Amino acid sequence: MFVTLRSLFLIAAISTAGSAFAYEKTLIRMGGAYERFRYTEPVMTEDGWLPGLYLGGKWIFDQQHSLRARADYFNGNLSYNGSTFSGAPISNLKTKDWILNIEIGGDIQLNERVSLNLGLAQQIWNDDMVSSFVRKTTYSYLPVGLTYNFTPQLWLKAVQYYWLVGYNQTNMSMVPHTPPYSDVKMKQPSGTGWAFELGWTANNNAKVNLEGTIYYREWHVNQSENAVSGGQTVYEPANKTDILGFNLGVIF
Repeated sequence: MFVTLRSLFLIAAISTAGSAFAYEKTLIRMGGAYERFRYTEPVMTEDGWLPGLYLGGKWIFDQQHSLRARADYFNGNLSYNGSTFSGAPISNLKTKDWILNIEIGGDIQLNERVSLNLGLAQQIWNDDMVSSFVRKTTYSYLPVGLTYNFTPQLWLKAVQYYWLVGYNQTNMSMVPHTPPYSDVKMKQPSGTGWAFELGWTANNNAKVNLEGTIYYREWHVNQSENAVSGGQTVYEPANKTDILGFNLGVIF
């Protein structure tokens, strides 16, 4: 993970190297977030609202180039509707979940209103099914977007997610079964995603500025590679994730 993140950081740094000596200022942003996270497979869903926090920084070199980094963390309960390994139906099981999103990248101002946004990102979702199995999925990807500024205080951002690699680590050795289940790690070789974000700031000239965003993200991930556990072939089915949320915080 760290090697990949470092590699993309270097790419982003190279994109701004021509203006590195024109460094102007640093902006810090932090605040709260709330999002509806919904994950769907052919035979199950997990759905619910999760509270979170975000922290980020932006390093502005000149009017055309900047670097940024950000982390979002969510923690709470989702509702699982599906079935057990044996096929018995389950309804509204409360799972324990946390999600970590990390992104680093760079922005290039193309003209007065439009900027190009490049980055490297990772989404980690830890899904505790409570007295059953624990699943952790990790998506590594390249977000490439365009931001259109209606005014200095209002913007719209569209992003395409280019898949690098995904992994599903499922720990199910605690589930009673003969022969015993073993923990497995399955590679998810392909997927795609996209996002939209509508954002505003209250006053760009203030020392401490309010900001807010409304966003929507969507993932479509294909079936994982196979693994063997408990004498059976297991895999992560093709799935979809859609996320609707908002942030409210400060910039200083």
